[in-house]
Amino acid sequence: MRNKLLIAGALCVFAANVSADSGFSIDILAGNAYQKTEIQDLSFSGSSLSLGVRTAYAFNDYLAAELSYIHYGEVKGSYHFDGDEYKENIESSSINLGLKGSFPIQNGFSAVGRLGVSRWDYNVKETYSFSPGETLKFGDEGIDLYYGLGAEYRASNSMRIALEYTYLSMGAELNNVDFDHTVGNLALSLGYTF
Repeated sequence: MRNKLLIAGALCVFAANVSADSGFSIDILAGNAYQKTEIQDLSFSGSSLSLGVRTAYAFNDYLAAELSYIHYGEVKGSYHFDGDEYKENIESSSINLGLKGSFPIQNGFSAVGRLGVSRWDYNVKETYSFSPGETLKFGDEGIDLYYGLGAEYRASNSMRIALEYTYLSMGAELNNVDFDHTVGNLALSLGYTF
């Protein structure tokens, strides 16, 4: 977690130190992440608060390269096996590198599309009813594609606000068991162009 905070801070410092009209921008994101984990016959899902920071360089009015860090929050689930209850706390995050395409509509509004790669982290804390004080921790990390759609409104030359949806599917493994974890993140972003 400390490394992720350092990356987010570095993104902010880098964006803040570039010169005016440089094509660089920074966005702050807050939203709702719907997360779902499917392991064999088990499924856990829920929504959590997502927070993120993103920096970008616009090549022109239509195409930009982006780098972001998004923490998708924590989802809790439970299941029963052989009369015992198992509780899961699932937490995920990603560092994303990709491209943003903007398609101007009118009066400052644009449709936006995103595509890129995510370096994701997936972590689980598991507790058991038969062993109340014990917590097991598992995790995996990997790289997968993400994509997204959204709408953006440019309030001025430097300020913009956007509503966006991004989707990421993590193909992971815990204790030699393959599973899928998907994140659908609906977020509001506030951006500043330098």
